[in-house]
Amino acid sequence: MDPLSFIGFALGFGLLYFGASEGGGLKVFINSHGICIVVGGTLAMTLVNSSARNLWMAFRGFFRLFFPQRITPPGQVIVMLRQLSDRSRSEGMVALQDADRRAAVGFLARAANVALMSGDPEFVRVVLDEDILQMKLRHQVVGGIFRTMGVISPMIGLLGTLIGIVNVLQHITDPTKVGPSMATALSTAFYGILISSFFAIPVAGKLRERSNDELLVRSLIVEGIVGILKKEPSYLLELRLRSFARQQGIPVAGAPIPEAARIGA
Repeated sequence: MDPLSFIGFALGFGLLYFGASEGGGLKVFINSHGICIVVGGTLAMTLVNSSARNLWMAFRGFFRLFFPQRITPPGQVIVMLRQLSDRSRSEGMVALQDADRRAAVGFLARAANVALMSGDPEFVRVVLDEDILQMKLRHQVVGGIFRTMGVISPMIGLLGTLIGIVNVLQHITDPTKVGPSMATALSTAFYGILISSFFAIPVAGKLRERSNDELLVRSLIVEGIVGILKKEPSYLLELRLRSFARQQGIPVAGAPIPEAARIGA
């Protein structure tokens, strides 16, 4: 479970309620016509813009916003890769069969199996890079759906505002109809901005962050497995992976370099 997502939504809507209560409560802001126009219009245009498969992936992505898959930390992945490297030098490449099948949502085991079947470092890199590319494209599609909703909802809100203004002008001489029309005009803009700012854009941003974390871990695994196939010394492999992680802004502590491996030793 991701507590930050729960806290963020609760805090955001709590502050919204606090601001709305100053003007006489939430009843002032509730307008069924405006809700139908903005929520229904946003959903309708999202259906037009996306396929059923992509919408299902977006639904699963939103659910995982609160209950994410456990992504193995980069430091732990580097330790696993070094252990596999040490074992492969003493036991042969068959040691890759013991790769943790739960690490990185199964990607470490997938990479180890490809390495065992091929044995060619360059071919393994091509296959695994294609896997990463397909994952990245799927994540971009899911994030794009929420970003599209973030763009569409204010526009639908503006459309509802224009509808309300037209109704106001049509009934400008009837005070009993001017009020409801003006309420629709203003509330639809409010709902559009609310969906965009408090839902669609934050969700897209959080999913992008999760995607980047998973991309880093998978990239480390590719570099590690290729290094193992090239029989790169385990301490050098670990140094390279730690450097790669630091370049991404993630400090990773590791085991010290063996004394015998130091330059000049």
